Amino acid sequence: MSLIQNFKTSSPPAANRSGELRSELARKIAHLMGSSEIRTAEIPCISLHRRTAPTDPCPATYEPGVFVIPQGKKEVQLGPNTFIYDESRFCSHP
Repeated sequence: MSLIQNFKTSSPPAANRSGELRSELARKIAHLMGSSEIRTAEIPCISLHRRTAPTDPCPATYEPGVFVIPQGKKEVQLGPNTFIYDESRFCSHP
């Protein structure tokens, strides 16, 4: 089953179902990932990343993009600033 087919739903999303939809998305990602932590999707420039426990700080450089956090949170340190983003707080990259 392709990534796109697996993410299709039969009913339109409703605003009051956001928590339920995030949980469903997290379950589908977990199913697609299996025991892998990183998976490249069939769509160019799309990859899935999954962690099952907190990780040590890891210096990295990312290409501009969109990050979807259906479960958990991420902390980004940029110079003296710390940004936390999760299911309700977003971090955009220029």
